[in-house]
Amino acid sequence: IQAKAYYRSLTENFANNATSSFTPGQTRYGASAIAKLTDSTSFNLGYDREDNFGITPATRSQFFDLFNPQPQPTPGSRVDNKLTTIRAGIQQKLGESSELGIEYVNRSREDKISNQFDSNASQLVSHLNVPLSNALTFRAQNELNLGDSDILYPNRTTVGLDWALYPGVTMRLAHQFYDAGLLKGNSITSLDTILDRKLSENTNITGRYSILS
Repeated sequence: IQAKAYYRSLTENFANNATSSFTPGQTRYGASAIAKLTDSTSFNLGYDREDNFGITPATRSQFFDLFNPQPQPTPGSRVDNKLTTIRAGIQQKLGESSELGIEYVNRSREDKISNQFDSNASQLVSHLNVPLSNALTFRAQNELNLGDSDILYPNRTTVGLDWALYPGVTMRLAHQFYDAGLLKGNSITSLDTILDRKLSENTNITGRYSILS
């Protein structure tokens, strides 16, 4: 079993040009654990709580990713909300390197500025990763709401291809279909160049360039 816990809190006016790993105006804490059930099967459990307050930074510090959507407020706007997320899932390896997984996700959100985004909704998130060659990987993900739909996390399906151009550099072509929510009936296509390279034992460099349509 592998487990971790974390806690971090920053005032809304915090600024550090050396890192973008933290979100000003946020207190966040949680814990997660992964247990290996068999050589090819693992189980994960997680809890995350975030309290957002104050004025959001003028510059976004998180990358946009169709496979890991994280709605963010408009830069410079006032926020006062709380979000609790509970996850439980299972992952199964298929053959040498393919992977199939399914996860239950519950999100409870309270917004004190506008109740438009208040919700307590659950989803089943399934994903499949299949290597097609040494450099090419097919990815698919489906998010299905159970009961009431979360306006920020609607029903949607994402498919994509990852092409390993160079060690630490990946190009991704992805397409996402929306079945509900604000973008019901629409879709998004993205072309990303993703950099994640370890320069030394204590130094990593990350970056992303994206084109959205």
